Amino acid sequence: MIIESLIYLMVFMPMVGAFVSYMIGRKSKTARDYFVGGLTILEFILAVILVMEDAGHEGTLVYVPEICGLGLTFTIDGFRVLYAAIACFMWMCTSLFSKEYFVHYRNRNRYHLFQLMTLGATAGIFLSADLYTTFIFFEIMSISSYVWVAHD
Repeated sequence: MIIESLIYLMVFMPMVGAFVSYMIGRKSKTARDYFVGGLTILEFILAVILVMEDAGHEGTLVYVPEICGLGLTFTIDGFRVLYAAIACFMWMCTSLFSKEYFVHYRNRNRYHLFQLMTLGATAGIFLSADLYTTFIFFEIMSISSYVWVAHD
């Protein structure tokens, strides 16, 4: 039950947090930057916890029924969770340093919105257990990363 909750948080928390960060950023850019940094730090902590949980198990399969028609299936076996942890670490570093990097840029709210959407989709790809789930999250990642990269 705890592992299932951690997987749900790893995948869907950044996606929900993306919209929350956008709303926060409309009021205060400093608060948005702290929120995004804290969210990515929490995401990395969750990934490290999943890595430690995976060490004692043969692999855990989580099924989310009736989403996108066929349902979504996630697992934390083998290298999947390790790759997710590495991606979360890189996202944490980029979100913490993006405040300085984007000082002279506009549209930072949109940047952070799609950055967090891409993070959630990437976690969904790495933790997916079947081709259908991989396809769904790869499409989300493709669309959100395009806007994220071409934000200016």
